[in-house]
Amino acid sequence: MPLSRFALFASVAVLACSMSGSAVEGASAPPDFAPNPSVGWVAFAPSFIAPATGPGPVKDDPAHPRISNDDQRATGAQPTFPMGDPNSPLLQPWARESLRKHNELVLSGKPAFPPQASC
Repeated sequence: MPLSRFALFASVAVLACSMSGSAVEGASAPPDFAPNPSVGWVAFAPSFIAPATGPGPVKDDPAHPRISNDDQRATGAQPTFPMGDPNSPLLQPWARESLRKHNELVLSGKPAFPPQASC
């Protein structure tokens, strides 16, 4: 005798609940997306935190410090677009040139991001 639609739905719902409950009970830790400590950097607040060893991330251009919207609210200073340090030893020549062009665009007063960009 075939199951009614309600009985079938109830069976699927019970099975789904029991599976999700057992999955939660078996989970002891979140997945480790960076098993090697040199995989990447951690973003905290407005900048990246360098790893304990090895090269760190490309920092802001020291000649043009970044003023974020949070900084503007706290100090009243005019927010600026981020500009990377083109002298970072991490950069390959092609990346250094691309960063230099981006910085020139920002310094010329043009927007660094298109209107469609979002976080």
